[in-house]
Amino acid sequence: MVHAGDGRVLATHQAATGSAFVNDVVVGCGGAWFTDSFNDVLYFLPAGRDLAGAGAAPRTLRLGGEWAPVPPGGRHWGANGIERTPDGRALLVVHDTAEALYRVDPRTGDATRTVLDGGSVGNGDGLVVHGRTLYVVRNWAYAIDVSP
Repeated sequence: MVHAGDGRVLATHQAATGSAFVNDVVVGCGGAWFTDSFNDVLYFLPAGRDLAGAGAAPRTLRLGGEWAPVPPGGRHWGANGIERTPDGRALLVVHDTAEALYRVDPRTGDATRTVLDGGSVGNGDGLVVHGRTLYVVRNWAYAIDVSP
């Protein structure tokens, strides 16, 4: 965690060990949510608590439901881009290998595959929701797709 005013490091957290790639982050649904592209999990740091004290480590949320599992070892990419849903009650997460977008319940990790009305999430990295429009940064396609 970094102080927004002067850039001082306020706290450092280790979310995972071994084959992990903590990739993208979004603030919402009660705190900061991080994707791990090599494991079928999200990491969560709640807002409004002492992030440097005891028990401040990120919580791990296992992705389930319709989420397509990623083989272990870091050779396949799973969770990448992440954003809040327009209503702010759930998370949208890109699954790189499946080239799919999932709606994730932040309480349970239950993931439901979401069909887009236009656009693609293939090579989806960054996500931005503006109103009810989803913008998908497709890193290796060098493109930004828009889904109304």
